[in-house]
Parts: sequence; structure tokens; C-alpha cells
Amino acid sequence: STSESGTTQAERTMALACAYWLSKQPDAALSELEPALQQQPEWGNARWTGALYSPRVVETIGEMQNEAERRRKAQAATR
Repeated sequence: STSESGTTQAERTMALACAYWLSKQPDAALSELEPALQQQPEWGNARWTGALYSPRVVETIGEMQNEAERRRKAQAATR
């Protein structure tokens, strides 16, 4: 859904994820990352994101995705 300002729920969720990540709250950031990617999978595409947002946003999302993947692999290794 789109609000009056033109932002979607996925944009607000990703903005929150980025804010948490940049304020050194990785657990909170990653808990917002997954819903944002489910709502709008394009966030996982650096080319798409880079066409619409600043390089810092692209970099931040990439860092969060790398950390999420690292945690998934670490969790799988402990099973």
C-alpha cells in the first residue's frame, strides 16, 4: 500500500532496517530486513536499489544481507 507521501510499507520497513543498522543495532535491523524483502524483493537487487537510492543505501542493504547470510550459515552449522 502507498501512503499519501508516496512511500510504500516496504520502503518504510527498509528505512527502519537501515536506520537500525547504521545505529549499530544489527538484531533490530535484520528483523526489519526480511519483511522488507518479502514485501518488495527488488530491495535485494543492488542495481534496482542503486537506480533509486543513494550509494549509502545500497551499501547498507548489502551489509545487512551479508550479515543475514552469515547468521543463516552459522545457524545451519550448529544443527
